[in-house]
Amino acid sequence: MAEFDEEFHGNRGAGILFVAKTTGRILLNLRSEDVNEPGTWGIFGGAIESGEDPWKAAYRECKEEIGIKAPVVYNELLYLFRHPSGFKYYNFLALVEEEFRPRLNWESDKAKWFQVNQLPRPLHPGVQELLKKKRTVLLGLVNSLGK
Repeated sequence: MAEFDEEFHGNRGAGILFVAKTTGRILLNLRSEDVNEPGTWGIFGGAIESGEDPWKAAYRECKEEIGIKAPVVYNELLYLFRHPSGFKYYNFLALVEEEFRPRLNWESDKAKWFQVNQLPRPLHPGVQELLKKKRTVLLGLVNSLGK
């Protein structure tokens, strides 16, 4: 299991791994010094509020963090991370028609689209875990797009 700093906000969180149909690339953000695991490349997301649906929470967090409503054409739960403490993180895959330019808030220093086999370092522990468990699924989707 990837190493986490074990400081979670709440007991559930959710995020979105965006994949662009036109390029097959994924969107990652470089986490700012003001968040957990700063200086690592991760996905956009955050805490799930009480009673909130995980997908709706992930989408809400992404709207807050990238400043736009991403035109999602397809989404699915890609991986549910379960920490021994009871914390759960819902990792959604969201297919968008084309790459978009996020308008970042204070939680990210930058964002960039990457090929799945050419990812930056260091990766956030959650992204490491996600790729460890679901890399084949992600590559299958990208390959099905002809990218």
